[in-house]
Amino acid sequence: MNTISRLDPAKLKFARELRCETIVGLANKLGVSRQAVSNWENGNRIPEFNMIQGISKELNVPYSFLVSKEKICISSSMALFRSKVAIPKRTLISFEKILDLYSVFVRETENLVSLPKFRLSSLILKNKDFSILDEKIIENRAKKVREFSSLGNGPISNITALLERAGIMIAYVSEPKSGVYALTKKINNRYFILLNVYEQSAVRIRFSLAHELGHILLHSNYDSGIYKNTVLHKRLEKEADLFASILLMPQDGFLLDVIRPTLGGLTLLKPHWKVSIQSMVMRLCQLGILDESHKIMIFKEISRKYSRFNEPYDNGKNKIKIDYPSLMNAAFEFLNNQGVDYKNYFSKEGMPIEFIQKEFSYLSFLDMQNRRANKVPHLRIVK
Repeated sequence: MNTISRLDPAKLKFARELRCETIVGLANKLGVSRQAVSNWENGNRIPEFNMIQGISKELNVPYSFLVSKEKICISSSMALFRSKVAIPKRTLISFEKILDLYSVFVRETENLVSLPKFRLSSLILKNKDFSILDEKIIENRAKKVREFSSLGNGPISNITALLERAGIMIAYVSEPKSGVYALTKKINNRYFILLNVYEQSAVRIRFSLAHELGHILLHSNYDSGIYKNTVLHKRLEKEADLFASILLMPQDGFLLDVIRPTLGGLTLLKPHWKVSIQSMVMRLCQLGILDESHKIMIFKEISRKYSRFNEPYDNGKNKIKIDYPSLMNAAFEFLNNQGVDYKNYFSKEGMPIEFIQKEFSYLSFLDMQNRRANKVPHLRIVK
């Protein structure tokens, strides 16, 4: 048998889990036994060329991905999901494989161009054992991020760019009905955030990114068992929410702008601070400006006039625009301007550019001449 047609067992399992498919389900689609697929994944048997093509079609991955020699080696010390309570395990695995695929793409890109390294290591809490964090500790970390990035006390114009400049890799996907909202994972000593932005407004996405940054800085060193404990996980989420609120709405700057803590007054502030009205209400409660009765009153007013998932400026002509990840697009524009044949490189590695762009639709590898890569720092050709 021609060695170019040899299936990589690990790639088959990866692709199957990526597509949230079971061994039985794939076997039925291919018209083979469950044992046959199991043998392929275990490396006990090798399918013929035509069968590999069938696998490629059914799992919607390139043939070259299944047979390429490039290994998918994922070293992870942290994986924290944000999702609905009851999510099938294979759905969580599928979401994790999406992020793993992105990490492989980033890893291969770094063979061509240098990308910013993680720059916030000094701000990560060292605690390995779970403990309830004092609000002052959380506030201190949020302030340190602002100081590190020279942000002052005003609104953060683009938090996606802020995280990317700090060396955090961000990927957006749009997965309806998955029930998974976000995944933060440390892979090969680099932090990755995957957001499901399906039907999410710009302000919700911004808060989610700040929330995930909170997990990185506050909870990175915890044992993985803590993340899986339902009760402790709720506490981690609460702490990450508080971090996000403080980071996006620092007391000294935010309160200067709050003239009327009413629905009308907060609606006027929303385009400036780029946070939801509900988030502003919660922040004002944290700061003692609003009590529980006022919070409930404003929330009811939002539900009556609008929707808790469709506030003013979330949709329509005047909606706040989503800040999409731009670092990888800038990196490939840089490679394009340097005359690097990255398309051929990725094809040889079994990851055709067309495949990556289909998986992560915000990425663009075409018509890049009008963008300016020199706005993104720390890019240079790898020799």
